[in-house]
Amino acid sequence: MSPRPGDFVHDNRIPIDFKNEPRFMRLTRLAGKGCILHVLTLWAWVASNSPSTGRLEGIAAEEILMICRCGADQSDFVDILLSCGYLAQDADGVFYVPNWRTDQPFAAQAEERSQAARAKAEKRWGTKAEAQNIPEYCSSNATALQSECSN
Repeated sequence: MSPRPGDFVHDNRIPIDFKNEPRFMRLTRLAGKGCILHVLTLWAWVASNSPSTGRLEGIAAEEILMICRCGADQSDFVDILLSCGYLAQDADGVFYVPNWRTDQPFAAQAEERSQAARAKAEKRWGTKAEAQNIPEYCSSNATALQSECSN
């Protein structure tokens, strides 16, 4: 089974001064103080499902509301996200998180980091195929084999 893109991502990074960002202040003015939880939920979903690009391929506005865990009374939340710059839409109508790779580099580069670590481990320890060709001299606990297996 091949890994999913989000299998390499385990967290998001949030700037410590996010509350002082103009887009955050505009968002709280338009949608209320609890809305940042919806944005964080959206970011977590994007990090799990499309961490490299930040694109929400095949996702409609109604589905974004469900992803954000918005209630029925918040049907305009996608429009608010678009107007505040937390979400954008390209010419094809695909939603995406603007500046995803620069704002969330840890999530966006998780797969590359994992591949680099795997290559380093294989260089240092060898591949699984090489490990299978190594004869096993000490496979039992029998006392008669201690002379063969001693260090």
